[in-house]
This record gives sequence, structure tokens and C-alpha cells, in this order.
Amino acid sequence: MVISKILSTLPDNYKHFRTAWELIPTEERTLTKLTSKLGVTEERTLTKLTSKLVTEEMMHKSDGHEESVVFNTSERVCFKCKRPGHIEKFCKLKESGEKKCYRCGKEGHFARNCTKA
Repeated sequence: MVISKILSTLPDNYKHFRTAWELIPTEERTLTKLTSKLGVTEERTLTKLTSKLVTEEMMHKSDGHEESVVFNTSERVCFKCKRPGHIEKFCKLKESGEKKCYRCGKEGHFARNCTKA
């Protein structure tokens, strides 16, 4: 009874889940198994949605910086240019010949050799 109620209240994007659930032998259809499989399905759905939103975020730019869709990028600081609003992966700063120190931002040494504490 509870299992039927849960299945009947699932949104339309879970129709494939309902079909897969019906393929499981009747004696194996327990509430524990249902909640477990629903959790896995929901996690996959959220992962796909998050991935799609991150892709949209990378494509949608404003003032040369990515606009926040998934997380608040204004709190993030780029290790390459030390400016807030984006991360190093999406930095527009031209690649220079030498890598910069992640700690102080200066060229010529790496963070492990940085004298700035």
C-alpha cells in the first residue's frame, strides 16, 4: 500500500523508474529497496542537473566573468589573477611564460618555496 502510494506520487520524469520497478519480481519489491533505488535515481538526476547548470554557467558570461548559477562564484577567488568572481579554470588572463605562485600571486617561484606566510 505504501509502495503504491509512493510510486503514484512520483513526478513524470520518474516514469522510467516506475517501469524498471515493475520489472523487479514482486517478492523483492520492499520499501527498503524502493527507498534505496529512489535515492540512487535522485542522486543521478541531481548530478545531471548540476552538470547542465555548470555548462550553462560557463556559456553565460557577464562583464568578462561567469555569472553564478550553481554556486556563488563571487565568493571564489581565482588563483591565477587573484580576482574574485571566477576560478582559475575559467580565467581570461593570458597565459604568461612563467607560472605564478598560488600563495602570493608573483611569478618566479611556486607556493612551496614562497617566503610569504
